[in-house]
Amino acid sequence: MAASTPTNGVHIAWLSFAQRVRFAGMNLRDRVAQNIQELRRASGLSQEELAHRADVSRGHMCKVENARFAASLDLLERIAKALNVDPEEFFTKR
Repeated sequence: MAASTPTNGVHIAWLSFAQRVRFAGMNLRDRVAQNIQELRRASGLSQEELAHRADVSRGHMCKVENARFAASLDLLERIAKALNVDPEEFFTKR
């Protein structure tokens, strides 16, 4: 008999959020990409400058902003710090 894993409230909240995003017609990767791009532009930064501040290549940043690459949580934290925003801003419906 396999041991059951206790339910993690954060995991359930995350799944609920991801499900709401999908039902809104946009997947989570697309929303994050769009928000990063909008926040970067609002900050007056080029993609190259944001990539430099987040310690990632410009090509990699391009893939994140165009939803061709799913950014890790670590990368999202670095991007948020480079943009001087809370990482939660990446998941906000605009």
